[in-house]
Amino acid sequence: MHTILKKMLCFTMLLTILLLPLSASGNDKANFEILDDKGSAHAIKTPVWVQSYLAGGNAAVEKLKQYKNKYCFVVLVDDPNKDYAVSRANLTSNIVTDTRNISFSGVIKEADWWQLVLDKKTNEETYRVFVLWTKDKE
Repeated sequence: MHTILKKMLCFTMLLTILLLPLSASGNDKANFEILDDKGSAHAIKTPVWVQSYLAGGNAAVEKLKQYKNKYCFVVLVDDPNKDYAVSRANLTSNIVTDTRNISFSGVIKEADWWQLVLDKKTNEETYRVFVLWTKDKE
C-alpha cells in the first residue's frame, strides 16, 4: 500500500509541476535578456528546441523535424540560485522516473539547457533550467 501511495504522490507532483505556469511566454525576448547559458563557454548556440519552446511552448517543439513522431514536454524551473534550479529540475527527473511504470512508460529525457537571464520587469537575475522529455507516438 505504501508503494501505491508513493507512486500516486509522485504522479500528482509531476502533474502539478507540468500544469503550473511553466509554459513559455511568446514574448520571451521582450521580457528577458540572456546573460549566460550552458553553451557560452564553448560558443554553442541555444538549441532549437529551447528557442521553439520559448516561442510557442511544447507544441512548437513537437513541430520540429526531429520530434515530429514524438510527444514532447519541457519542464522549466526558475530560481536565482543555479545549483538549486538544477536540483529542482533533477527532482522533476526523479519524479518522472518514479512514475514511468504508472503511465509514463517510454518517457526519455532528451536534453537539458540552462540560462542566466535578466528579468527586465524586475531587474533581477535568475537561472532558467529547461529539461526536454519525449515519448514516441504509438
